[in-house]
Amino acid sequence: MRHSYNGLSGKVWRAMEKRNEKTRAKTSAVRAWLVALLPALVAPAQGLQVEGFTSAAVQEAVSRAFTGDTLVFLGGEYLFAETVVIDKSITLLGAAKLVDVGEVEPGEPNDPPYWDSPPSVCYTEDSDLDLFHVASDAVTFKSLKLVGAITHEAGTGDGIAVVGHDQLEIDNCEITRFRKGIDFMNSREGVVTGSYLHENYRNGFGYGISITGTTMATGGSEVAISRNEFTFNRHSIASNSPQTRFTVENNYFHDNDLEQWQACVDTHPQGGYAIRAVVRDNIFERTRPMAFKSGSLEITGNYFDPGCGDYSVGGYSRMLDFGDPTHNGNYIAEAVLHNIYIGDNVNATDP
Repeated sequence: MRHSYNGLSGKVWRAMEKRNEKTRAKTSAVRAWLVALLPALVAPAQGLQVEGFTSAAVQEAVSRAFTGDTLVFLGGEYLFAETVVIDKSITLLGAAKLVDVGEVEPGEPNDPPYWDSPPSVCYTEDSDLDLFHVASDAVTFKSLKLVGAITHEAGTGDGIAVVGHDQLEIDNCEITRFRKGIDFMNSREGVVTGSYLHENYRNGFGYGISITGTTMATGGSEVAISRNEFTFNRHSIASNSPQTRFTVENNYFHDNDLEQWQACVDTHPQGGYAIRAVVRDNIFERTRPMAFKSGSLEITGNYFDPGCGDYSVGGYSRMLDFGDPTHNGNYIAEAVLHNIYIGDNVNATDP
């Protein structure tokens, strides 16, 4: 039955319709506001461009950033006159991609990794300057080239140093000419992957990656190192301190610094009984592979090419060197080697 709205009933009906129209209009406005707001609520971390080619410009960009942001570096050279402190959980992203990392070419010399376009280069002319100090958990460096100014005999500058903060990740970076390319101190859940570390050859130091506690005999760090390329460092990976745990997997080590002739991978004696290392499925060419003075070890699936036994190109008489419990001539009572598992390695050197 159709209703007829006359008189008062019709006025009430029209008033209700008018109110409903206002309600619908408000609802549409709220819906439009929510639709506009939603992308901001679910958008990925923002990219903030570094505005300038100095360390001051990089530090200023860090000060503008919020947790989860990405600092975007243009291709070009960034001159560092002071250390940049990263005190937020952010990503520092370069403009290019480092390719050919860990590719083993036949013959000698090996073709190095290269950048597919002009990279973002953070460099210093001060041999004692650290480029970056990490003062926050969950910081990532990706696709940057870091260049220091040390020589064999001078310079204390490090590339990236972290003390007491966790989840530092280095991905697809080139790091060269530092006392320590990457310095982990009391840092957990560290990752170094897809990177090229070379010519970190400072006499007495010269570490591509250093993994320790706050002192040689206290604390420790935990780091996973995979799919990198190391060449012409004093030690490519050096470790110490009793709470240190690290894995070295699917990396390419080649061509020692002949002036210093140190092992690519080592455990220093102050790591004592507790330090733990896993070295698995790596390739070693024309270099001194490993030397250990403390801890428990798993050494499996590695390949040692003939050059590892050739003194003239940086080789050594032993692929695995288990040393005396001494450091710089000092006896270290805590140094104990134990629970060592060795298996499935391929030694192509002459016996």
